Formats: sequence, structure tokens, C-alpha cells
Amino acid sequence: MLRTLLRSKLDHRFDLYDQDHDGLVGSTDYAIVADRIAAAFGHAPQSPHATAVRTAYEGLWKTLCAATGHPAAKAMGRETFDRAMTLLALGDGTYEQNLVPVTVSVFAAADADGDGALDHAEAVRLVRAFGVPSAVAEDLATALDENADGLVTYEELVTAYHDYLTSDDLDRPGNALFGWTIV
Repeated sequence: MLRTLLRSKLDHRFDLYDQDHDGLVGSTDYAIVADRIAAAFGHAPQSPHATAVRTAYEGLWKTLCAATGHPAAKAMGRETFDRAMTLLALGDGTYEQNLVPVTVSVFAAADADGDGALDHAEAVRLVRAFGVPSAVAEDLATALDENADGLVTYEELVTAYHDYLTSDDLDRPGNALFGWTIV
């Protein structure tokens, strides 16, 4: 089941990253997503937060390419993307090394008030910046707050990212992090 569930989630994420809908994901697509996340929180393009998010996404792109031997200057198709993400998410220690830095930069950019947690409004803005439709963003932001204290902590966001990329448990809230639902 993990194979089918994971592939479905990765297909959804590929579609979110394919900004020009050409059936390929490349460094430009990653830069657009990074800039959209920073802009959602009012960070100017050259601000430290925007630069950190863009740098993390650039690093992730290069790592995805390196994992499969794909040239970084060339966009990749769905099959290569799925293989690269699976290698990074499920490889020994590769999730922490390659995917957590993106979470760190995204969380810092989204924590607009700097209090060390995302309140509900910040969490909604974040999932909307990921491309989640408004109709489900409120419920998803609530689900990410696993202890129901009204805040999404860094740990809860890391867990959600990890669940999205690795979990075969349909009930994990991270499965819907990017708006994926069972079809």
C-alpha cells in the first residue's frame, strides 16, 4: 500500500511544482514555489527569509538531481521526480539531511510574528502558499495542529512533511499537507 499511496502523493506534489504545466519540473519551478511561499508572508524577494527559502529549494533541487544522476540544468519528468523524492525520503538519513532544511526555512518564513509557532492564520497561509485550495486550507491547518493547542509547532510541521513523503497511514494529517486527498 505504501507504494501506491506514496506514488499518489508524489504525483500530486509533482503537479503542484509543475508551474507551467508542461509535464516537467525544473529549477525554475522550484524557484517559483519558493518565491510564492516567501511572498505569502510579505517577505521581499531579497529579504533574508526569501533568500533562505529560495536557497533551501535550490539545494533540494540539486540534491534531487544528484540522487538520480539527472542534470540540474534540465527539467525532469514525473518518473524521475518520483524516484528522486523516494530516494531522499526513504533513504537512510537522507530525509533529515536533505528535506529538513527546506522545512526549517519554510517554517521560519511562515512564522510571521516570530513567536516560534504558527498560529492558525499563519498555518492557513502556509498551506495556501503550497497550493492548497481555500476550501480545504482551514481544515488542513487545523489537522496539522496535532495536539489541538491552536498552534502548529516546528515539530508538527516536520512530522507532517515526513508523513506526506513516507506514511502509509491514511489517517496521518501530513498526508494532506499539500492538499492531496484520496481520489
